[in-house]
Amino acid sequence: MGAVERGPVLRPRSLSLSRAPLPPVPSAERRAGLGLWSRARRQASAMKRAALRLCTLSKGLLAPSRGLTQGSENPEKHGVFHIHEACSPIHVNHVRDKLREIVGASTNWRDHVKAMEERKLLHGFLAESQKGLPPRRMKDSYIEVLLPLGSQPELREKYLTVQNTVRFGRILEDLDSLGVLICYMHNKIHSTKMSPLSIVTALVDKIDMCKKSLSPEQDIKFSGHVSWVGKTSMEVKMHMFQLHDNEFSPVLDATFVMVARDSENKGPAFVNPLTLESPEEEELFRQGELNRGRRVTFSSTSLLKMAPTAEERTTIHEMFLNTLDTKTISFRSRVLPPNAVWMENSKLKSLDICHPQERNIFNRIFGGFLMRRAYELGWATACNFGSGSRPFIVAVDDIMFQKPVEVGSLLFLSSQVCFTQENYIQVRVHSEVASLQNKEHMTTNVFHFTFMSEKEVPLVFPRTYGESMLYLDGQRHFNSMSAPVTLKKDYLVEP
Repeated sequence: MGAVERGPVLRPRSLSLSRAPLPPVPSAERRAGLGLWSRARRQASAMKRAALRLCTLSKGLLAPSRGLTQGSENPEKHGVFHIHEACSPIHVNHVRDKLREIVGASTNWRDHVKAMEERKLLHGFLAESQKGLPPRRMKDSYIEVLLPLGSQPELREKYLTVQNTVRFGRILEDLDSLGVLICYMHNKIHSTKMSPLSIVTALVDKIDMCKKSLSPEQDIKFSGHVSWVGKTSMEVKMHMFQLHDNEFSPVLDATFVMVARDSENKGPAFVNPLTLESPEEEELFRQGELNRGRRVTFSSTSLLKMAPTAEERTTIHEMFLNTLDTKTISFRSRVLPPNAVWMENSKLKSLDICHPQERNIFNRIFGGFLMRRAYELGWATACNFGSGSRPFIVAVDDIMFQKPVEVGSLLFLSSQVCFTQENYIQVRVHSEVASLQNKEHMTTNVFHFTFMSEKEVPLVFPRTYGESMLYLDGQRHFNSMSAPVTLKKDYLVEP
């Protein structure tokens, strides 16, 4: 992918590569070199297509202006702010490479112990307080990443579903890597190449889907920046667009929370404060404060800590009465109403061995991998539950990373439908790990996915008190969704 020059007119340098003539092939080697010559022609053609698409991108979202502006398509409806900088987007394959450079991680699994030992030397670069760190602007952490599915067809197989749509699980992996890189840009230290911070994903606060299709034959663009900071944590806003009629249209909005730890990933570390330069940025920061308060309130009223509300207790009791057998006078005799399913019959489970291939830059299992495996199991659960129609992801929220997953662990995922309403399906995926030496299971994550079916789905009914709490928890997550989504025929987001 060619770089974009700065100036009033953005022209991709890689266009000149397509005009360069190929070297002549000697007659004695013409037949033997025909395959190489054809391959070079194809590569030159692919580079030209990528440059043309990048030029389109530069004319649209990479305007050489600064500050925060509204989104390109119906901005009042989406309410998304974007920072526009005259910069070149990073190729999606280079995001992980940049993270390895920043952390000093090796691509060789055998070298990970040595790399972690070298990071101990960075401890002296850590700040003793946040006051000793220079403030950063939102634009300092702004990054754009290009996923050229249209201009580089060789990338499609990794993202392709059998229904010729884009795998949402792969998108989750890309968002997780991008969120970490954004935070490293915010906390960049110019005096050292490697960062003394270990930045990890703490929470996926919310991912809301827009009513746009995901085509595996059109380029995708990600953008994001830090929108709020505490002392050791940061909130990251990310957006995803796809090329449609020579314009990038919104696909999703995501909010992640990252935490900074020391160079050995053993304790918290301070992050650079954030300075606000416009009313729009002040509004984004205020939203971050509200999100933090909402998370605290949601956690304090968790059903694991407090009893259900009076309204919720009434809901559960009415569902219990609707399942009693009218032919008997017994609390034990239970029957399902029409078009209903017992919650216990909606479960699916999976087991993964966590190989070194799925490790992150700190030699733990990559959080994006965990999200992808959980999402795909959740999608299969919703698909198995629905009335013969495919489910589509609508929202992801409240994914808390409670414990890191070590390489070599056994990953147990358990998924079940916990709430339904009309054509909506709320799925909860519980993640546990066990080491080969210790068979004790520990919870690492709980994932919440909201799916939508083209047809009305059956009601799900709990049988036990524990399942009733799962039902109420699923109802709370469903009600926290930003707004109901009207499904369109071109809305295709699958595993």
